[in-house]
Amino acid sequence: MDSFPSATPHKKLTPLGTTYPASFWRAEGIRRSPVRFKVFDRLSERESRMRLQLALNVSDLDAAVDFYSRMFDAEPARRRPGYANFAIEEPPLKLVLFETAAGAADAAGCCGAGGTINHLGVETETVEQVVEAERRLSGEGLDTSGVDNVMCCYSEKSETWVTDPDGSRWEWYVRTGDSEVLENVVVASH
Repeated sequence: MDSFPSATPHKKLTPLGTTYPASFWRAEGIRRSPVRFKVFDRLSERESRMRLQLALNVSDLDAAVDFYSRMFDAEPARRRPGYANFAIEEPPLKLVLFETAAGAADAAGCCGAGGTINHLGVETETVEQVVEAERRLSGEGLDTSGVDNVMCCYSEKSETWVTDPDGSRWEWYVRTGDSEVLENVVVASH
C-alpha cells in the first residue's frame, strides 16, 4: 500500500481483512488495530460477550506469568498459589495457568505435566448462556456433564463439560463469585 486512507478505517466501511501498518494506527492515536471490532460488530450481542479459554499446565508458574504478561501486555486478573488467570481483551481470551510438578499430576487430579493443555473452554456472561449451551450440545447428541454450580479454581461458577473425540475437555462456564478452593467441588446441579 503506497498511501494511507484519508479517513480512519474504523470510522468507515472497509473490506473485511483490510489491514494497515502499525505506523498508521500510531499516527491516528490508536494503540492497536481495531480490526477485531469489525468481526464483533457482525455478531449478536450474546456472542460478542463470550471468549475462549485456554487452560495450560505449567512447570514454573512465575516464569509462565512473566512470559504471558509480556506476550499479551497484561497482568494476571487473579493469582493464587499454583494458579493464575489472565482476562485478555485482545485477542479475547481467558488464559488460565495451573502449576504442576514436571511429569506428574497433583493429588486432586487437576494438572498434567508442564507444557500441556489442561482444558479448553468458553467463558460466558450468564448462567442462562451455560444452560443454553448445555441444551444445544446435548441436543446435538454430545455427552455433557449437565450443568453444575461449583467451587473451583478460586471461583464460584456454573459450568457444563463435554469431551472431544481425542479426549480434550471443553468447559462452558460463567464465573459467579469468589472462592478459596482450587479443586472442583459440586455445590448444586441444575
